[in-house]
Amino acid sequence: MNLISNMLAYYRNFWNIYQLEQKASLINDFNKPDSPEPFSLVIVATKKISDSFVSQIKAQTRQPTEIIVVKRAPLPEVELGAVSSTFILADGLSPQAAKNRGITAAQHSIIVTLEEDFCIPSNLFAELVAPLEGNASIKFCAPAFQQTPFYTWLELPYAPNNISPLASWHVCAFRKIEWARIGGIPEDVSDFAGWSIFLAKFFRQEIGYFKSNVHIDMPAVSALQYIFSIAKAEGELGISATWIWKQVKATLVGLLLIFITLISLLTLNNLGIFPFLLGIGLIFVWLMWWRVRMGSPLSIWQSSYYTFARFVAYGIGVSRRSQALVLLNQQAERHLTEIVKAQPNHKGIVLYFPTHDWGNMFQRPHQIARQFAKAGYLFFYGTRNEVADQVAEFQKVEENLYLVSMPAVPPETFLLLNPILYIGATWHAPMLDMFQGSQSIYDHYDDLKVSGGLLTDHEFLLEHSSIVLASSHLLLEAVHASRPDALYISNAVDDEWVANFKPHNQETPPDDLAKILRLQKPIVGYSGALAEWFDYSLLEETARQLPNFEFVLLGIDYDGSLQASSILQHANIHWLGQKKYTELFHYVWRFDVAIVPFKINDITLATSPIKLYEYFCCDKPVVSTALPEVLRYNEVLIAKNSLEFSQQIQQAYTLATSQEYQQSIRSIAHANTWKQRVQQITKQLK
Repeated sequence: MNLISNMLAYYRNFWNIYQLEQKASLINDFNKPDSPEPFSLVIVATKKISDSFVSQIKAQTRQPTEIIVVKRAPLPEVELGAVSSTFILADGLSPQAAKNRGITAAQHSIIVTLEEDFCIPSNLFAELVAPLEGNASIKFCAPAFQQTPFYTWLELPYAPNNISPLASWHVCAFRKIEWARIGGIPEDVSDFAGWSIFLAKFFRQEIGYFKSNVHIDMPAVSALQYIFSIAKAEGELGISATWIWKQVKATLVGLLLIFITLISLLTLNNLGIFPFLLGIGLIFVWLMWWRVRMGSPLSIWQSSYYTFARFVAYGIGVSRRSQALVLLNQQAERHLTEIVKAQPNHKGIVLYFPTHDWGNMFQRPHQIARQFAKAGYLFFYGTRNEVADQVAEFQKVEENLYLVSMPAVPPETFLLLNPILYIGATWHAPMLDMFQGSQSIYDHYDDLKVSGGLLTDHEFLLEHSSIVLASSHLLLEAVHASRPDALYISNAVDDEWVANFKPHNQETPPDDLAKILRLQKPIVGYSGALAEWFDYSLLEETARQLPNFEFVLLGIDYDGSLQASSILQHANIHWLGQKKYTELFHYVWRFDVAIVPFKINDITLATSPIKLYEYFCCDKPVVSTALPEVLRYNEVLIAKNSLEFSQQIQQAYTLATSQEYQQSIRSIAHANTWKQRVQQITKQLK
């Protein structure tokens, strides 16, 4: 019961208290494309792709941006059109696992899945993708079967639903991030059962969906074989059990009536031809009654034949139900075991519970994760797939470093591994009770006013965590009474990573920055989140006083405060948006002066700006407001108002060419690396 209560507390805090989805919604709204979205086509091939199928792909009125073919056997590769195709060999994988493999490899946010050798109309892709482009709330779009009596009968169990699992099983379009959030398609049950579970999870989230007007035919297999595979899958997991039971009862009643009629005929066979004909007529009436009760649009013979096959196959599936449920519940555990076995020489397993997507706003937890992995630890970085990530279960991003989708993979999956818990947010405090006996690291890197954390959770983590880290002296002082052994681990820089982006003489700058560089004016740059703690008024006044300098801002409008300000009205202030960590230093290296224009308040007094060390590593002189963590370095030029800020920028511009100054700030960068920070932490681990 204690475990269950901890889990409930975890998910309650996770989903309700902090309401991070609202923030994600704002970010997604900002990132909406103005032009038609590209999409990835994922094809699972079990046999050689036919020429007719290739022709149908090429004839589509809307072509995919990329095509990924997952081969479940060593099949020849074929040309599928003007778009380059990627072929992935997934020999031995189930159809669902192969489909997951292809979706994982896809580069675009909209996915269209398709079975090989399937007959499709030329407007299929256009009809499936268009609803997702036109409305961000639409997450799923599927076709319908052709309106024939057989298809109508086939879909009777699903008639109340707007989206048929049968038609969408073969071809549909959806947003990759939604596929990731529910953990992908279950792999260890039969194909149709896995798809039905996936679809049920999809619609349990109350997402927007669209039923396309386009119609498809059944794949090129016999009707009996198709029915048998579907019904067996339904039986494995009890899908449409209520409908099946009604059909069984109607069939038993019909058989009983026919049996009684036959017995009566045999008993009264000496009464002449009229009672015999009456009995035959009654049998026909019972059959018609049974057909009506079954809701079948097929003939009596077809209804009887296919229904019997469905019952038999469903029964076979029921006999495998316990095994199927075990496999379904153990899928994530099996995948985790495979990952751990493939890394037998790791120094330990570290589990980080979700705070930031891996692909969005590369921050302190990302850096520490990378250095733990480089130090030989197997690191699992939790993600909610909130904004940028699209991870179904596990995804390898670097050697020893895996993303894990939570809660698609429940935390208790890791219990037997006894991992080191790395906690960066107070709402994960219940995990300490769940993982009793595990070492834990509480990284107190944000003031509670920033994180929105609860004081009670913070105090619990201080009391019960094995190791407590503080990112600034102010935060360290605040926890000293409770944890005098807390470590001061300020932010740092990955100097090796940054050095890789130093521009060479012939290297072309990014296009959006190149336009500004062509003005041949000094570049004053900022990289980081643009939020309430950013002093927009200070920057606006400074830009007005320095018309011969161009100010470049890199980062996300975190809370809408940038757009609410008036700074973008100035011709010499340029906002270039958020840049990926793999792109960021192509820009920073080209700054002449770097700035940290933060307001001085309770939030920033506890801030350790990562950008400070990154600026130093790029040999950039830094002008900042009087932040305590910045005041530690005499090399930083401090300003208290816009006039001083303007003067210090001009002074910094002259220092940019000073070899002595550059050597000094470079030394600071090399003395404050993430590698060194993680070495400090690992020394405290048992």
